[in-house]
Amino acid sequence: MIQYLALFSLLGVSQGSGDSTQRVIVIDSGTGSSTTEPAKPQVFVESGSSVIISTPKEDMKSAYKDWEEKCEAWKKDLKQNNGSNLLIASCGQANRRTEKIQLVTYYVIESKADYKIKIGCE
Repeated sequence: MIQYLALFSLLGVSQGSGDSTQRVIVIDSGTGSSTTEPAKPQVFVESGSSVIISTPKEDMKSAYKDWEEKCEAWKKDLKQNNGSNLLIASCGQANRRTEKIQLVTYYVIESKADYKIKIGCE
């Protein structure tokens, strides 16, 4: 406390030794501790989804293979763009649908893909 009074007396704050008015200056750190902990980093998880659709094929196996390739490309792209922040990448359940164009039946495989990405710093 003596160090603070010396500093304030240099700044012109009177201690009341000759004046009838006394000024009291209180310096409080608020925590009662001289050391403060650094703020904890904030990390959030963002979720999202995409739709993965194969190219229409006349053969169901080739349509499924095309869907698998697109699924792997989607996962690779997410990993490349987000690195270690990518928590989950799932292509979801493959669903088959058929499309008839004139007399030809085409198979399309599609799914709802989900992902979770960590945002923020640790």
